[in-house]
Parts: sequence; C-alpha cells; structure tokens
Amino acid sequence: MNWLHLILIPAAFTGAFMQEDGDDASVLAPMRLKEVLESTRTHYPPLLGAMQEVGAAQGDFMAAQGKFDTTVRFGAAADRFGFYENERADVGLEQAVRWWGAKLYAGWRIGQGGFAPYNGLEETRDGGEFRAGIQLPLLRDRGLDPARAALEQGRLGVSIAELSVNEQRLVIRQLATSAYWDWVAAGQALRLARDVLALALTRDELVRESVAAGALAAIEVTDNRRAILSRRSSVISAEQKLRKAAIYLSLYYRDRTGEPVVPPESRVPLEFPAPAPFDNDRVDDEVIVALERRPELRRVRATIETVRVEENLAANSREPSLDLKLGVTAESGTNPDVKRGPSELKAGLVLAFPVQQRTADGKRLEARAKLLQLQRKEQFTVDKIRVEVVEAAIAVDASYRRSELLREEVEVTLELQNLERERYELGDSNLFTVNLREEAAANAALRQIRALAEYHRARALLELVTAEP
Repeated sequence: MNWLHLILIPAAFTGAFMQEDGDDASVLAPMRLKEVLESTRTHYPPLLGAMQEVGAAQGDFMAAQGKFDTTVRFGAAADRFGFYENERADVGLEQAVRWWGAKLYAGWRIGQGGFAPYNGLEETRDGGEFRAGIQLPLLRDRGLDPARAALEQGRLGVSIAELSVNEQRLVIRQLATSAYWDWVAAGQALRLARDVLALALTRDELVRESVAAGALAAIEVTDNRRAILSRRSSVISAEQKLRKAAIYLSLYYRDRTGEPVVPPESRVPLEFPAPAPFDNDRVDDEVIVALERRPELRRVRATIETVRVEENLAANSREPSLDLKLGVTAESGTNPDVKRGPSELKAGLVLAFPVQQRTADGKRLEARAKLLQLQRKEQFTVDKIRVEVVEAAIAVDASYRRSELLREEVEVTLELQNLERERYELGDSNLFTVNLREEAAANAALRQIRALAEYHRARALLELVTAEP
C-alpha cells in the first residue's frame, strides 16, 4: 500500500496550490491591497463625488473674498433745454480693506455749464476735482464686520469640507480593505476545498485497485465516494463565495476609465501577510493620536469656530456705529464761479444705533445655542473615539491570538493526519478515520484562513479609528 503517500498534499493546508483562471489571468501577479486602495482613491465614484464638496466650499470662499473686490463707478449726465444747461461726469474707485474695517476711495469729477445756486457743488473748475479719503469705523465693525466674518467662515468652510472628504476617504478605505481581505480569504478557501477534493479523487482509483486486488474491503470505495461528493459540494459553495467576494470587491477595484473590474481567481495571493502582535501598552498613545487626527472631531471643532464668528458678529452688532470720515479734494484749472479749493481737508463723524437690540440679541442667543450644542457633540465625539480605539485594539489583539492558536491547531491536525495515515498503512485504521482526520485538518486550515482575514480586517479598523494616513 505504498500509494498512501499520495493522500497528503501539503499545499491543501498552506494555500500553496494555484488554480489558474485562464491563459491571460495566469500571468498576472497576485493583487495587493495597495493596488485596490490606489484604484479606490482615484476612481471610486462616491469619493470623487464627495471631493466636489471642497470645490463648492472654495467657491463660497471666493465669493466671500469678492466683498473686498475693487469697485469702479462711472457716471455721466447732462441737462438740456432748460434754464440751466450743463454736463457732468464722475469716475471713482472704492476699496474695502481687511484691517479695521476701513474703506478707501478715490476719484475725479467734472461739472461744466450753468448750475442753479442750490446745485453749485456739482460745478467744478475746468480741470475737474480730484478726491481721496478713508472711512474708518471706530466702534461697530472695527474688530469684525460682515465682510470679514464671511471671509473667515468661508475659510473655515473649506477646512470643514476637506475634513468631511477625509472622513469619507477613511471609511471607504476601510470598506475596500475589508472587501479585499474577504476576497483573499474566499480565494484561499476555494483552493483549500479543491485540494482536499483532489486528495479523495487521487485516492479513488487507487482504492478501487486495492479492492479489486483483495487488499481492501469494498466498503472503502463507497466511503471514498461519499467523501468525494461531500468535498465537491464544498468546492461549489467556495466557488460561489469567491464570485460574490470578487464582484463586491469590483466596487472598489476599477480600471483607468473607472469601470468595475472583477479580479480573477488567479490573482488571489498565495498567503496572508504574517500577523503581528499588538502591544496593549500602546492603547493610550493610539487614543492620543486618534484625537489629533480624526477628521470628524476636527470638523466639529472647525464648525465651533464658525459659530464663534457668528457670536462675535452678533456682539459687534450691539455696538453703536461711529464712523470717522477723512478726505481731501483738489480742484484743477480755473472757474471764477467755483468758490472752493483749490484744496480742502474734510472730516466728519457719523453716529447711528438702534434703540432696541432685538436683532443683535436674537443672533447672539442663536449662536450661543448652536455653540452649546456643538460643544456637547465635541465631548461625545471625544468619548466615542476613545471607545472605538480601545475596541479596535482589543479586536486586533484577540484576532492575532486566535490566529496563532489556529496555526498551532493546524499543525496538530496535520500531525494527527500523518499518524493516522501511518496506522492505516499498518492496517490499524480505516479509510473512514483517515477521511475524518483530513477533514479535521481542512476545517482547522479554513478556520485559520478566516481568522487571518479577521485579523487584517481588525487592523484596517484600527487604522480607521486612528486615522492612519
């Protein structure tokens, strides 16, 4: 019975047997996680759509910057067919600046012809009148005004949008990673199922020959036939699981045009990367890192800053409006009817304030309520991140220890299988028991595959909750 050395194919329990999917697929290298993540980063439609949030926020920011655009005004008018006939033209520049809420202006105007005495200010010398000046708020709008508030909120809006995209990118990366490891596990499980079936198929002919020669009882053929049917059923189930895993992975794995690509079985890696133990002493450090990196926490804090701008703007609205206006004018040319100039310095103060402060007080109450709400959300987000990091660390540690135990179990079941084969060669066992030992070893190997996939999914979750770049 020296044919019994064919019973054990070591690749069945290590994933070393490679089932090719076709001539073209067979030359492809095993697909690595990095390849899937790169495809997701550049071609995954929901992520590409989410990135438009940043573009929209940048548009809002640019619109806020527009409040500081230079304004040019030009006007021309003429009076005809009346007692007074004249022509007037005026061109001017206005520029709001970001310091102290000031506004600068400059311009030139000319008015020629006959003017009524009450319109004498419209008449200038024949060279026109040049003007320049500044309007400077002394109370309201000095530290903050609506234009600067919109600018700051626009800048924060861009940061919030970028953080939102980063948050979605982390979640998508984790989903893609889990889909990848599920596909790897399904592929290796299929190879294992095929190898275990190959054991029974290889043995079948030899068993029949031994029965015909009178070396084995006829029941051995029936028992081996039962094993073949059971293992073929397992192969069909494993093939279905691999197809489903590959189709799901194609949501994240796409070609250069963005179309989903169903990876062939031939690209399933031969083995998982070796798991590494997790140092539980690092949990506190991981929590600190997560609190610094997690985009949703940073997004909440940026939103708080946005609401603080609203609160400060409401406080600004309660101040009286007291504006200082300084300007100079210079007349050029001659005109005996113009009694101004040739140069003048003008100064003035303008005071205005509402008797009631309901608008400002209402805005301030609204901002404070939003702020309190966001502070509670920030507190809960911090607590949630701590819990998620600890849970992820526990999952990594537990899955690592389980995978190590299953590795040892695989070694033990393989040793038992070899011992049972030796007993069978000596006539102290039967094929039924050998089949049981093979199936026990295969089940242990399958559990180890699943444990390794669980470990790598747990690592991906830890990377998510710590926002690892």
